Amino acid sequence: MVRAEISNDWKLSLKSQISNLKSRWLLRLIASAAVSAFIVAILLKELPTAQGEQTANVLSVLRQVAVPWLVLYFLCNIGQTVLRAIRYAVLLRAAGEKEVPGFVHMLIVTMTRNMFIDLLPARAGELVYLGLLNRGYKMSGQSCLSSLAVSMVFDLLALGMIFLFLLVAHLMQAAFDPLLAAVAALFLIMPFGVLYALYAAPRPILRWARKIAGEKPARWIEKIISFGDRVADAMETTRRSGTTGRTLALSLGVRLFKYIGLFGAFRAVTVNSFPELAHASLLQVLTALISSEAAASLPVPSLMRFGTYEAGGTAAWKMLGFAAAPAAIATLAFHICGQVLDYVVGGLGLLLFTLFGGKRALADGDAGVLSYGDSRDATAAAKKGFSPAIKIVSACVIAVACAALAAWQFHKFQKIGSISPPTIGRAVKNSPDVAAALKPVLGGRKGFVVWSSNRAGNHDIWRMDLQTGKLRQLTRDPHVDYFPRISPDGKRIVFARSRELWVPQRNETPWNAWILDLDSGRETNIAEFANAPTWLDDNTICFQRRGTQVVSRVISSGEEKVLFEAAHGEIPPGALLETPSYNPATHELATTIRGVARLTALIDEKNHARPVDDGCQLHWTPDGQALLDVNHGGKIHNAIYLIDPQTMKRTQLFDSPTDWSHEYFPKLSPDGKFLAYGASTGGHEHDSADYEIFLWKVGSPMESAVRLTYHTGNDCWPDVWLEK
Repeated sequence: MVRAEISNDWKLSLKSQISNLKSRWLLRLIASAAVSAFIVAILLKELPTAQGEQTANVLSVLRQVAVPWLVLYFLCNIGQTVLRAIRYAVLLRAAGEKEVPGFVHMLIVTMTRNMFIDLLPARAGELVYLGLLNRGYKMSGQSCLSSLAVSMVFDLLALGMIFLFLLVAHLMQAAFDPLLAAVAALFLIMPFGVLYALYAAPRPILRWARKIAGEKPARWIEKIISFGDRVADAMETTRRSGTTGRTLALSLGVRLFKYIGLFGAFRAVTVNSFPELAHASLLQVLTALISSEAAASLPVPSLMRFGTYEAGGTAAWKMLGFAAAPAAIATLAFHICGQVLDYVVGGLGLLLFTLFGGKRALADGDAGVLSYGDSRDATAAAKKGFSPAIKIVSACVIAVACAALAAWQFHKFQKIGSISPPTIGRAVKNSPDVAAALKPVLGGRKGFVVWSSNRAGNHDIWRMDLQTGKLRQLTRDPHVDYFPRISPDGKRIVFARSRELWVPQRNETPWNAWILDLDSGRETNIAEFANAPTWLDDNTICFQRRGTQVVSRVISSGEEKVLFEAAHGEIPPGALLETPSYNPATHELATTIRGVARLTALIDEKNHARPVDDGCQLHWTPDGQALLDVNHGGKIHNAIYLIDPQTMKRTQLFDSPTDWSHEYFPKLSPDGKFLAYGASTGGHEHDSADYEIFLWKVGSPMESAVRLTYHTGNDCWPDVWLEK
């Protein structure tokens, strides 16, 4: 009878353990997926937050990263993680722990800790180390806290010694620097003071606390004081263990690996983008890197240390005599690269902990020898708390929420456009005679069409003579040239040129307005941070500035006037005023609003806004009597419409019945008799899809539109001018 009871208990225990193990595996897998999705969301959120020139610069730098230097950083990261894991194990044993997890498990804990130390503000990520060891591996809280505190102090001590090296090197190369000397002294003196306080101060503080608490303190106060006693015992045990030399040597190794790796990562982002910073000395780079680390370690709330890290590094570079702007951009790009690689390693550690960690690992170093505890305890624990079903459902809800956040951030990230230029494409063979096709359409009139094309390698402005069909490349700049608009007299072109080598058209800010004289070929930078420029007359242009302003500029005098601006009147704060079209006769602006919503609108001079529809590329016809609009409803999604600005009645102007029926970029000739437009067979992205340029005589059969370009690259934003 007793044997039967034991057998039944054993079966029940085994069944309970198997069930509990399955639920924990499923929960951990779901939690791992949720954390991964959350990290992806955070990383994607950080990339496109800063709109404008800074973002364009950072993306440009990231595209040109030198991979071999990043490999050095990755290897050094692994090296310092190994040394840090060994140091943690040494300090845990020194604190009195007899069964310390094996090396593999300590490495997993350290890898995971390294990820969370940057994710949470004010070094709160250090608590992950405590949680993983205490809750996952059943290490005592006092030993975990003691090992963490001592390791942090020795990190500071090693940092102070490196600063001392920097000071000596600086004195050998230049004059005495009081600031550097003060910082080095601080980092040398402070760790010794803190270490002495950790070893000597707990006992007097605890005696004082017991005296204040009285003979019969509250239960929670007694628990705190008792835990303090245990921590003090662990600190005393560590002090007497004779591990100071080993701990200091390991700490120096950690710091050396770390800063050699960081130097490699900094070279990776600067060697191809910032030659001046790339040629900075090792002493200068280390000074800036340590300044970044010191600023990021301050108790200032910041996510993944973004902001504080850049501030410290930029201040150091400025102090060393380098320009602040490139230093800030380089530091941000370097920080992003480091974070991505750190999260690869940390994510691997979290996955390994999810699958294999969380058990008591024995001190013999055998990663496979695990102690599960008493089966009856496991059975009792399985009966406590929420049921596995509730836990799994809750974890699924959290995972779905994190995945949704990641998807939304990815969607936002995509909205800033491609981080690399589109492919060049190729000319279509056996293309027809364009001049012959245009002859019956033009009726003897002379004129030309201009547009932006990447057929020569990057987006430049091209011209086609309508009588001869001859193509000519007008600009040959390595930057992006787009949105050409012909002056009323047909003698000049105003266009937007990117401030960086590659900027996607979705990025509203990093552009300048340039004017090209068609006779002389002379190019002139006419306005800074100016996008989507148009002509108001032969001496005045209108453009969008930094996405949120619409500005007019008199060319001869340089006088500028802000006509419209976000956060004024009924224009909401943060609104992006895309492709603005200003009507000088009525003082109304036709624009596509994005950023806070997606709609087209008419805005009068008092900043009253009237919604038009949910289309895009809204602009005035040449006579100012109607609006030209792109919206859905055509054969392949899009069609071109005319809208009455008084009644908002919409009538379809054009929708090609051919396969090239995804229309965009409509532009009427000055007399309104010809329509130039771009069309694809379904591709949408303005600066990368295979759009071709067409010309259609208004009122003629839609199938009679003449295709002007035959190239698989990107052709966009045409304008047409005809002699009267």
